[in-house]
Amino acid sequence: SFNVVHIRAMLQGVKNFHELFYHTHRMLRPGGVLLVLEPVPALFDANKDLIQARTPDDEGFTWFHWLSGMINQAIKARNPSYSDVERVLELLSEMGNDLWENVSGFSFFMPVGPWASDPIERQAGELMRNSVLRIATSVRPSLFSFGVSPQEVDRVSEGIEAEMKGGKVQQCLKVRQTAARRTRRISYGSLQPPIM
Repeated sequence: SFNVVHIRAMLQGVKNFHELFYHTHRMLRPGGVLLVLEPVPALFDANKDLIQARTPDDEGFTWFHWLSGMINQAIKARNPSYSDVERVLELLSEMGNDLWENVSGFSFFMPVGPWASDPIERQAGELMRNSVLRIATSVRPSLFSFGVSPQEVDRVSEGIEAEMKGGKVQQCLKVRQTAARRTRRISYGSLQPPIM
């Protein structure tokens, strides 16, 4: 039994969220806390408006936004449940007060790159920039398997590297945090994992 279970940026690989949350509930001590942090599968500009640009000719286009869109398409093709990633708070609430209490959540924006004026956000943005540069390299095989040509992958990688190293593009990830406390009043005798 654990006091806290922290799930971060892993729901893209989960096919049945209810089952995951049921088993997480079983791992927690009564009163234990589940904390879920998941990035929203979209990018936002410095004003926290959703980036709509799809092609390099569109105003506001970023290569990281293009890459994120391709990654999200590939994840959804392999795991249709991924569309529920923005509904974690709702899904936990649907499971009922017998399992979870004090279900709450909020969203925050994380800069991608060290462009923010706040020193803490700038440092977080620097870490995110380094992560994005690694992502651009690590997803190459997945992009090939999704039908993206090696030339296009090279073009995207070069574009992302120029965006991230130049620091001129101001974009954010939106992250949703959801927390819930395991109820203290549960008997597992008759409770079974949900079939969803």
